[in-house]
Amino acid sequence: MTYLCLIFTMGSLFTASGVWILIYLRLEYPLYPGGPLGWELDHYSHPILNLGNSAYILTSWFSDGFMMYRCWIIYSEGPGVSIVLLLPGLLYLASLASGILLLYQTSLPHESLFSQINFGLLNFSIAAALNILLTVMISGRLYAHRLRMQRLLGVGHSPLRIYTSVIGLLIESSAMHSAFALLFIIPFSMGHPLSQFSLMLLGQVQVISPLLVSYRITQRKAWTRSTAHDM
Repeated sequence: MTYLCLIFTMGSLFTASGVWILIYLRLEYPLYPGGPLGWELDHYSHPILNLGNSAYILTSWFSDGFMMYRCWIIYSEGPGVSIVLLLPGLLYLASLASGILLLYQTSLPHESLFSQINFGLLNFSIAAALNILLTVMISGRLYAHRLRMQRLLGVGHSPLRIYTSVIGLLIESSAMHSAFALLFIIPFSMGHPLSQFSLMLLGQVQVISPLLVSYRITQRKAWTRSTAHDM
């Protein structure tokens, strides 16, 4: 419950920051050269923008950490789980380090996500790679369990169907988060304006994805450490 409150609060702060900036610009600087984006680039160290950036990075850390935990749960009944999680763990540490560098950079005057030395691209790329890797690992493991049970019991008689259905695989693996991460990182790396819109969506999706998994846990539809043994 504490985790859910934290990630929901961070997501709300990120949204509130974006809404406040839009309203503030419309009222105070309606004719600012370059529009809202021009003002943001010139005032990226503004306290409200820093609040939104910090909330976004913290949400990303909470979301990725939760999916790391879920990946450990799903792989925990097999041997060598520490080796399996080595690469995701290293990527997560890299995400923490690059996130700290990004927050420091954006807090400096005349610096932004679009500075020449771009820690934003580094952080977002690492986070996207981690999410895609976890999605592949989790969905692959659950699908392998599904195939194994189908071979043993026949198609349509698998007791794991509640955990390995298409919807279950998509939610458990946080596939939506990975998809929106790609939707953001590709235009952002190209400097396309679409990245501004997709960043706001990604900020919400990285809250929604773990909430969906948590909901399945409360409904006892999510994979646990004892699921495979209970079957």
